[in-house]
This record gives sequence, structure tokens and C-alpha cells, in this order.
Amino acid sequence: MRSSLSLLSCLAVLGLAAGARAHGGRPQTQAIHFAADDRQRLVVRATFGLLESDDGGATWAWTCQESIPSAVAGATAPGVLAAGGLLVLGGNDGLVQGLRSTCGWAREPTSASHYVADVVRSPDGRLLALTGDSGATNRLLESEDEGRSWRAVGAALPLRFLTERLRAAPSAAGVLYVSGQTYVEGTTMVEGAVLRSVDGGAHWTAQPVPLEAMERLVRLVAVASDDADDLWLVVQGPAFDRLLRSRDAGASWAEVTRLVADPLPQLRPFAWAQGPDGTTWFGNPRAGLSALRPDGMLVLVDKFVAAACLVPQGRTMWMCADGLEDGFALATFDAMEPYAPQARLRFEQVTRRPCEGFVACTCASFWDDFLREVGRGAEVPDGGAPSPCVIDAGSGPVDAGATSDGGVDGAMRAEAGPDPAGPPRPATCACAVGEGAGACSLGAWFGGLCVGLACWRRR
Repeated sequence: MRSSLSLLSCLAVLGLAAGARAHGGRPQTQAIHFAADDRQRLVVRATFGLLESDDGGATWAWTCQESIPSAVAGATAPGVLAAGGLLVLGGNDGLVQGLRSTCGWAREPTSASHYVADVVRSPDGRLLALTGDSGATNRLLESEDEGRSWRAVGAALPLRFLTERLRAAPSAAGVLYVSGQTYVEGTTMVEGAVLRSVDGGAHWTAQPVPLEAMERLVRLVAVASDDADDLWLVVQGPAFDRLLRSRDAGASWAEVTRLVADPLPQLRPFAWAQGPDGTTWFGNPRAGLSALRPDGMLVLVDKFVAAACLVPQGRTMWMCADGLEDGFALATFDAMEPYAPQARLRFEQVTRRPCEGFVACTCASFWDDFLREVGRGAEVPDGGAPSPCVIDAGSGPVDAGATSDGGVDGAMRAEAGPDPAGPPRPATCACAVGEGAGACSLGAWFGGLCVGLACWRRR
């Protein structure tokens, strides 16, 4: 169930300007997003925030997790990088949206007060989001304008079905899949399932997913690019990731392999991608990188790399990794040649932003924390302490024209009253983020620095 954090937790958030603290967990990258309109523009989600590049990965800048509303320490949120550089992230209190190198973040009102389990781009270019509130009715949200406005679409999903992942079939318009699990009432047992729609979510049919003892999470990985009935799914328990495949739209499942995994499956990434020759690449941070060849041969490619994501770009495969253990946080390799990873991001390449906007100024307090976490050590500025980073409190609201459709049924209306307001725009801030962003969401000012973080709710 979603429940409010304690007052003590909220006070801890309010105190972030007084002293930076660690983000929690290992500093690992976990997802890569390429902009729909510019493949040189990347955003990488990591356990310590976001890494952003405008030049195909030659240079990188850091956005701290503390600047993102509802972010959870040591965890990453699902997201999509839309055209124009708008980053859309799901999480505990709906969608949040912000421009890279942003002045701040705006909450999307249609999804406000709902947990958003997944955000994806469909093959026809629409953005789709999936709510995942425990014990409630969940459904799809849709944006046809690159995330500027959203509306609820399709039929509601079964009550008490706890959603995990949403995927759209690349080869068949309107074919959607949602994976998740249902806790059997009055017991601790979990039943897994995949829901399928052939009409864009207007109707859903369910297929069971077989679970073993202690398995709790059912996460759809992908729908094959050339076959809308070919599904890949990972079932996650406390010790293993089981990779399953169905060639008949979920009517039956076959185990491909099982990988030893770290504890806490809720926070555990799983990497999967297909190469241009039909090879399926997959792995996790504990078991390394493996490949299933087109002839059916299963190969352990690299047992030492902490593979957390795989994203194909033609024959080039991008891979997330552990920046401390692996020597790189991102690497690429040619999927058509013998495996030879090339580092594309090392933590020493990451730079701090000039204090010219809300996010950069908020993150200034956490830069030394970031340096320590990634093994670089804290900076000692020449000539003593740097001048304080101050945002002009008299500046107008941040505004990018983000709107909401408003035609949402009662089940999807916000439950928490007015939308939290966003941060003010500093005098030097030229970017814009979202309609109605005015005063800080917590109204907290520390030496001129507006801390625009909201206390989050967890399901």
C-alpha cells in the first residue's frame, strides 16, 4: 500500500541543504535513454541521479537525485526522453517532467497521487505510462505530444493486479502487454500474470505466469521486434532471476535460464537486448553478461561485468555497468564482432554544472558526496570556500506550457488536492519546465536556495 512518509522523514528532506548525505547503494548506471529527435542526446538513469550528454557520450554532466521530486535514494525511476530534451519520469507520486540542464521539475497533474510503474514509447511514437497502485484500479495513460499533455485511455486493469512492466509490440499496432502479480487474498502467496490487449488497451485478457517459491516480481522484458506473440519475461525472487520466453502470447512459458542475483529484487535491474543477427544478450549485475545465439547455444560472455542495461543502436550495443568494479559506468561493443567492450563513460569524466539554475544549485550541496561515492574524493577549492549559490527569489515562475487533458475518469483524478508547485526560476535561468510552477513545493528557503523537493509516498 502507498503510505505517507513519517514527519521525521519529511524533516530529513527539509534538512538537505544543511548537509549533504550519500545517495545509498552502489553508484551504478541502470538505464540509457536516447532522444527521439537527436541520437547524440542521451540521459542515463543511475542510482545517484542522472547523467546527461549532448554529444553522443563524449562529455557528461550530473543531476543529483535530491533535485528530482519523489526520488528514492539508491533507486532509479522508469522514464522516457522525449523530443526537445523533455525527460519524463515515473515514480511514487505520478509523472514528473523536466528539461535536461533544467531549472526545475513539474508534476504532471493527470497522474498526480498515483504510483507510475512504467513509462515507454510505443512504436507509433506515442508515450505510454502505467499506473501501479496497490489495491486499486490501474490503467494506461497516453501522450500524443511528446509528454506535454496526458490522458487516461483504455479499460481499467483488474482490481488488485499489481503492475510491473508495460510493453508495446513493435510489429503489430495496438498490441500491448502488461506484466505483474496478484497477492492472493488472506495469504502470502503470489500469482503472476501477463495481460494482453490487441486494441490499444480497450480490452485485456490474462495469461498466468508460473512462479516458484519465494518469487514475487513478474517483469516483462520485451516483445520481439518481428513477432507480437514472442515474449521475454524475467521472474525475480530473493536469489535468482529466471528468464522465461513465450512464443504464443503468454499461453505457455519455457525457462531460458536462471541467473544468480543480488538480494532485494525490487531494486534489481535486468539487462536484455537483441542484436541485429538475432542474438539475445542478457544479464544482471551479479551474473554478468550472457548471450543466446540464433542456433540456441547459450554462452557466458563476461562473468565479471555488472551488466545492468543493454540498449542496441544498430550493431553497437550500449551497456550499463558498475563504475567502480568494472572500470567504466557505460561501455559499448560491436554486437556482430567478438565481444570487446569499449569504455564510453568513466566517473572521472563527469563534470558539475555551473550554478545557473535550480537543479544545478540544489546539486551543488551534493557534489562532494558524489565525488566520494564514485571514488574521486572531495574537491578542495583554491582560495577557500566557493561563493554561495543563490537563486533570485524575485524571478517569475518556470513555464514550458505543459498541460493536462482533464478528461480523466474519477478513478484517475488526483487525490491529494492541488498539484505541488514547482521551483522559481533564477535570474540566469533560460530553460522552462511546466505550467503552474511557482513557489517551492515545501516553501523551504536556506540562504536563498530554494529546495523544491516533495515528501514522497510509497506503495
